[in-house]
Amino acid sequence: MNAKEFEKKIEDLKSSDLDKVRDTIRELGYSGNKKAIPLLMNMLTKEKSTRLRNALALSLGDLQANETVPLLIKFIKDPENESKRGSFVYALQKLDCKEFFLDIVDLICTGDYEVYDHAHTIFESLVDDVTYNEKLLAKKKLKNQEQIELAMPPSKHPQFDRIHFVREALKLLD
Repeated sequence: MNAKEFEKKIEDLKSSDLDKVRDTIRELGYSGNKKAIPLLMNMLTKEKSTRLRNALALSLGDLQANETVPLLIKFIKDPENESKRGSFVYALQKLDCKEFFLDIVDLICTGDYEVYDHAHTIFESLVDDVTYNEKLLAKKKLKNQEQIELAMPPSKHPQFDRIHFVREALKLLD
């Protein structure tokens, strides 16, 4: 994407057509143009539309905007986003989350299926690179969650139960 095309995309972000804005956000993410990162991050902090926030998070992930990780973690932890944080966690899969390893463990323990599935993928990519103390803390959290899960009745779809993800994570820590 040349400079002129990039400027056109920036103008398209001001459209009142949410589909056009979402498509433009995606195009900027696919473009690989790192100049879009500050603009997309700024939009993410202000955007109220879940559809656009998801597109922004995913595009920032595509741009490998590691500076976005603290902001995404903040959104993930916000109780207002509890039922709409899957895209934020998915976007983290393409970013360096090592500093937030224990937050990722928390997502395995507290998220819905989409969240703990994505968090487990991130966990797998990080587990070999974290400190011994982080591994101990993660193991403690996961063991506690395992006990909680064992006390719960099985679901109608046990193959999707959190206990499988918790136990897989525990195996990776051994």
